[in-house]
Amino acid sequence: MKGETLATYQSKSNSSKEYEIVRGLDGKTYCTCWPWKLNRTCSHLEDFLSTQSTYKVRKTVTAGKTDTYLELQEAINQAVKELRR
Repeated sequence: MKGETLATYQSKSNSSKEYEIVRGLDGKTYCTCWPWKLNRTCSHLEDFLSTQSTYKVRKTVTAGKTDTYLELQEAINQAVKELRR
């Protein structure tokens, strides 16, 4: 699961814990907190997404679980340019 750490959040209930928003090697975006592990979404990820204008969000639902993906807007723009050539 480990890939690029995009952000770090301190736990609201335990100041000695931190959670990471990570873009995994598979391209999916994860949080290391329990709510994300259970529901594939969490307040940390939602907060992160709300502050990132350079990211495009894609959510898919599989077997009742929502997976949230982040794609760099730069990569999207590059793909569009290549298609137009």
